[in-house]
Amino acid sequence: MILPWFLSKVSDELKRYRMAPAWQVVMRLNPMIRGWANYHRHGVSSQTFSYVDHRLWHMLWRWAKRRHSNKPKRWIAQKYFGQQQGRKWVFFGTPPDGKTLFLVQANQTAIKRHAKIRSEANPYDPQHEQYFEKRQLERLKENRLWTSKLKLIWEKQQRRCPLCGEPFRDNDDWDLHHILYRTRGGGDESTNLVMLHPNCHRQYHAKTDSKEAGVYVK
Repeated sequence: MILPWFLSKVSDELKRYRMAPAWQVVMRLNPMIRGWANYHRHGVSSQTFSYVDHRLWHMLWRWAKRRHSNKPKRWIAQKYFGQQQGRKWVFFGTPPDGKTLFLVQANQTAIKRHAKIRSEANPYDPQHEQYFEKRQLERLKENRLWTSKLKLIWEKQQRRCPLCGEPFRDNDDWDLHHILYRTRGGGDESTNLVMLHPNCHRQYHAKTDSKEAGVYVK
């Protein structure tokens, strides 16, 4: 099972780092927790994340007690567990630069369910192009690897919507549009993508979908 495997891996890491300072433990565990939680946030419940956090806390408490078997519990709690943004009993460590590092929690990761594709949606039908663009955009906004590509598209357009000519403001929403529709062989390369205001995007599809798909944005 996935959950026992992950907890076993964390336990092995704590054994490897049994003599390391707390901040190194935090630096080692944080990427593991974030990676596991982000990977499984589509299929697990918030209760599962809370259970993982509960188990991790007990592992770290035992780790700290083994390090200081002759110290009272209050001393251990004050040395290794603190408060952060309303969270209590958060494991922490302080590296040489003096900036305290806190352990992340799995339940800080938002649960994100996969949205089912509409049964009538056809990826080869130009009339459904905008629907699949919207689904793709939701995934891209969560994918940090797309940040540089989106920034390139944004700057190429001089930070303006190419349809209305108005600039994108900080609080504006935007859509991603394929210049040459994917139904006509268009790809996801930056040269085939433009950022549009949602209303401009809807108006564009309303005009072109009834005529010919893949009309280039001027």
